[in-house]
Amino acid sequence: MARVSDEKKLVFVPNGAIGWYNGRYYLHRSYRPFLGELLEYFDFVILSQLAVDVSENSFVDWHLDNRSNLRIVTLNLSVKHSNIVLKIFNYITAFLRAAPVVKKESFFYLCVPGHIPMIYAILCRVLGRKYALYVRGDWSKGMMRFGEKVYAHLFRHASFVLVTGHDYLSKITPLNIRTELVVPMIELCSNDLYIHRDFGLGHTINLLFLSRIERAKGILDLLDAFESLRKKDDRLHLVIAGDGPDFSQVQERCKARGLAESVTLTGLVDDREKIRELYMRSDIFILPSHHEGFPRVLYEAMCFGLPIITTFVGSIGSVMKHGRNCLKIQAGDKLDIELKVLNLIKDEKLRQRIGRGAIETMATLFKGFDKSSHAKQVIEWTRHAEIY
Repeated sequence: MARVSDEKKLVFVPNGAIGWYNGRYYLHRSYRPFLGELLEYFDFVILSQLAVDVSENSFVDWHLDNRSNLRIVTLNLSVKHSNIVLKIFNYITAFLRAAPVVKKESFFYLCVPGHIPMIYAILCRVLGRKYALYVRGDWSKGMMRFGEKVYAHLFRHASFVLVTGHDYLSKITPLNIRTELVVPMIELCSNDLYIHRDFGLGHTINLLFLSRIERAKGILDLLDAFESLRKKDDRLHLVIAGDGPDFSQVQERCKARGLAESVTLTGLVDDREKIRELYMRSDIFILPSHHEGFPRVLYEAMCFGLPIITTFVGSIGSVMKHGRNCLKIQAGDKLDIELKVLNLIKDEKLRQRIGRGAIETMATLFKGFDKSSHAKQVIEWTRHAEIY
């Protein structure tokens, strides 16, 4: 049995690794307000995941502050996770280290899909612990029938399930009526909506890509499309903001193709005001990702009224609507990226319709939630489900 205690404790397991550098731990900045609010309500929050060197997990930009009621439990012996041998070793170690945590604690909030959250979820079922799920990606992709049954079982027995997008809501609600759309985990609110955007174009047309720099985000497709676009309109400038495993390859490709002057690689941007400036100074936002749940950057780009070009992978299509708040592209289709950029450049009315539609989407989204934040939603459901 779990230890009896009057303390309200939560074990939070994100779907991605915790960054580690020089003895300090890091997460993505979007977790900052979320964890802050949880720490105000719960007597103790335990953050648990693999800890991976930031050279391998560079999309983490917030140093975890020392808080008396925050404990970090890492599950691996090696902070290196770059090859199959190390990964197998780390996951075996993770299972062995997670089991005592589940045995000791009583309630878990798990972000799925993800290997470590799944380890925790299975252990919770085996050891009879309560857990809730935050579904932020397509759990069924590449999944065998047995795996789908495991997920269905876990959904059915969760204390509650929060999901990104109506597609996931419709799939999971028949399994668990305690399922609800999640409040976006972003550092923006209705007061941040940039309603005065000017949709005219100047001497330079700024395209913005802000995400992790890796093939799965479609960055190489974007570079190929941009090389062709520059030959048709030399006003175009591409800003690539972020870091990741393919940063060096992108940098080398820009040099080799003569794009060094027309592409700005900012590296990781972790200052909130600088990120705001990137959105405000850009004319078009592009996310040609091959795999996603629902990326936070789309919420952010919509808040700033940017005309958006994006794929509809994962649950993106449940919020983004072609012709209303974005233009849809096919994953891996460089010509489609090029065509949609040209459409937006040539048609100011289209830019206005897409940009204003994005702001309206976010305004409606903010009004549609009873809770003002993801953390408050978790806290309210925890009370409602009588976890403590």
